[in-house]
Amino acid sequence: MQYKLTKLLPFLALLFLSNIILAQYSDKDSALVRTTYLRDFDKNIIYDYLASKDSNKINAALLSIAQSEDTAFVDSVIKLDIYKHGDLIAFTLGQLEESKKVEDFILRVLSICDNPYKSQFFDAIGKVGDSLTLDFLLNSIGHDSFNSVYFPLAIYNFFSRGITSKNSLNYLANNFQRFELNDTTSSDHYKYSFDLSKEEFERVKFISKVYDEKVYNTLFALSRMGSSKEAIPELIKIAKTKNGFHNQIKLFALSNFKKLKYFPEDKYLLKKMIHSDSWQIRTETANSA
Repeated sequence: MQYKLTKLLPFLALLFLSNIILAQYSDKDSALVRTTYLRDFDKNIIYDYLASKDSNKINAALLSIAQSEDTAFVDSVIKLDIYKHGDLIAFTLGQLEESKKVEDFILRVLSICDNPYKSQFFDAIGKVGDSLTLDFLLNSIGHDSFNSVYFPLAIYNFFSRGITSKNSLNYLANNFQRFELNDTTSSDHYKYSFDLSKEEFERVKFISKVYDEKVYNTLFALSRMGSSKEAIPELIKIAKTKNGFHNQIKLFALSNFKKLKYFPEDKYLLKKMIHSDSWQIRTETANSA
């Protein structure tokens, strides 16, 4: 869904700008919409918006710049506060032409531990990075790192631009490792533990949710890239799991089976999938088995 939405963002940008006009009835807002629509991207208008103290106007400028493909705006964009505008900064930079300055900036942002927009910036680096950057990331991001949750988005975006590595599929096929909470407790500990404090329980529940996102992103990228036989043992585990994974994750596991032209020789699993409450799972099973 998020990838289909990305294709619509240029149109949503104009809709967003129009809403500002209706709310504020400003000639300058009309000018920004006009310069974006006509694709002349008047720098005086756009820079005026970027210098505003109004977050809505800054966001409007970023959406306009995203359609411009003009790297002259990069210096101004990367000076903005990533904690206030990180999602649109990432989106905008990902839409501009490839630039070493953009690439270096995104890599610096990705190194910030408390960056709340890592998903968006990993998505962006896959749209502007080169093969050397992909190799660097493949060699530096461990499977037990929280960066491994969002890195699959970048790997897929590199792949969609014709940039891949012999290690890309290998990384994804092995990206199902759970996060360790401490020396002895893994992120599935909460499923059978009754002695956790409320704070510990909430932390474990959060990390389990993040792990689900990691699996979802990994399966999505694997499926779109043709999958890997190396992932089959994990795919079977996911398909057999009774609890813990939502249907969309299981759908992507089935999609990977389909890409591999493989289905486990397990009558119980086949019966379970064919009689699933989800018509999507029933359909995907029929297509995969």
